[in-house]
Amino acid sequence: MPRKFLFFIFVVYLFTAIFLYRPILNSFFVSDDFDWIARAKNMPLVLENLFLRNADGKLEGAVYRPITSLSFWLNYQASGLNPFGYHLVNILLHLGGALLLCWLVWQLSGRSNYWLSFLAGLFFLIFPNHSEAVSWISGRNDALAVSFFLLSFNFYILFRTGGRYLWFGVSSLAFALAIFSKEMAASLPIILLVYELILQNGLFWKKKILFISPFAIILGLYILLRQFATGLLFSSYSNIQSSFSIFSAIAVFIRGLLSHFISPAQIWITNGLAVHWILFILILIGAGWLGWRFCQEKKLYLFAMLFFIISLGPVYNLQLSGFTSEGERFVYLSSIGMAVLLAVIVVSLWKKRRVVGVLTATILIAYFSFTLWQRNLVWQNAGILSQQLISDFSSETGLKSGEGTVVLGLPDNIDGAYVFRNGWLTALKLFYPTYSVDVLSTKTLLNLSANNFNQKVTDWTVLSNGYRATAVSSARLFTGQAELDSSDYLLNIVNYDTIIKAGNEAEWRFTPMFIAQLSSKTINFLVFNEGRLKKIDPIVYVYKEKIN
Repeated sequence: MPRKFLFFIFVVYLFTAIFLYRPILNSFFVSDDFDWIARAKNMPLVLENLFLRNADGKLEGAVYRPITSLSFWLNYQASGLNPFGYHLVNILLHLGGALLLCWLVWQLSGRSNYWLSFLAGLFFLIFPNHSEAVSWISGRNDALAVSFFLLSFNFYILFRTGGRYLWFGVSSLAFALAIFSKEMAASLPIILLVYELILQNGLFWKKKILFISPFAIILGLYILLRQFATGLLFSSYSNIQSSFSIFSAIAVFIRGLLSHFISPAQIWITNGLAVHWILFILILIGAGWLGWRFCQEKKLYLFAMLFFIISLGPVYNLQLSGFTSEGERFVYLSSIGMAVLLAVIVVSLWKKRRVVGVLTATILIAYFSFTLWQRNLVWQNAGILSQQLISDFSSETGLKSGEGTVVLGLPDNIDGAYVFRNGWLTALKLFYPTYSVDVLSTKTLLNLSANNFNQKVTDWTVLSNGYRATAVSSARLFTGQAELDSSDYLLNIVNYDTIIKAGNEAEWRFTPMFIAQLSSKTINFLVFNEGRLKKIDPIVYVYKEKIN
């Protein structure tokens, strides 16, 4: 590839990445970010902790991503509690993935089709369903894994076309880094086999399998180490095995496919009739057949389709929300296949009728860029709200030792951008290290939108032994378990929708054991409304009136 064209690609990609992800460069930490940073702060950097323990330094459950943990450790040494450095690393990893994909497509297309390579990398860079994987600091798992995945693939092709075993060694090492970043990279050995069968000529199939066997060995080693460190074989975070069905797998495939174009991924099949499923499947089959008949790079088109299907393998038993963009990070790797498919179609259009090809590329680039920008603004708002709530906690409680605090109705997400689904107590420990955290954070959280996250969303009522919160609109804001019975409180979410797992009213009733504490120490009660944490009248006063 000519140096001038390489320089052109780098400049365009760099400018595009910085511009479209600019809203989140200084965005504050949210949700799981606090947990990753706390681990980085407290983790002794020894190989045993990285590779023979889970991310929490234990031997049961949780995630096992040693290279991701190492990247956060390094980031913390350089950036501390400044989110800019973490976001910058994520963006640069995403940029690197786009450049590596451009290189990959250039190799796959015979090292001659520059514009096909350029478009594939550009589409990958600006897909709107990548916001969760890049704008959310905790999404780094995916960006790291994909970067090493593509690096491994590229060097494998260099080895197969040049014969240098040095490149084979680099490829194997890069795959190890990919799989130890996140388990989604496990699909690479199968994808390499598909590459050998479709795009690589020569050699008997037995020798092709021999070349791929080291990758299978690395994958096997990873599975053994992960099982030792977490006690889990194939499940995700706990000993409860993730459920799988052919229908859920089809739903993941279709939602993942459409998530590149629809924001959020609200489609009929979320809870639709069987006829909707059949209709979507027929449309997809028809679109695939038309693309096959129309495109000129048929082998590359077929490879891209298979890449999309195979690389989704590790996540077919998970869920992509049909109502928000939650879970779209699971499609990050598979988006490589979609980027190549679109690039092949656009270049085929350009070769048949240049005006049509240019117009199609322009429309797609404009649409993807605008949609990605809008999603990044949502993540920016999530960071703003997260920082505000941590500040509010300090101002409302005074961080006084000996006092306890109950927090009701923290925001879970804003249109799918996480706020405090996790990480609340960890955030308090990180930013108020001298404060002895005595906080009860109740399980019911709020689903917010970009239109209401800083407005009044609930009416709060003080009860004799608890609180009731009612949504000011008909929206089902309260998410979590429909009912919860703990030693501190009983929870009930009213008008609970089991599909979206939310209701429009929540009621907390505190137990006599908890109420007994009110006579011996001060307990602050904080609720969320109008974008702030605010004190509410404590239940002790109403409780005393009932007694009198």
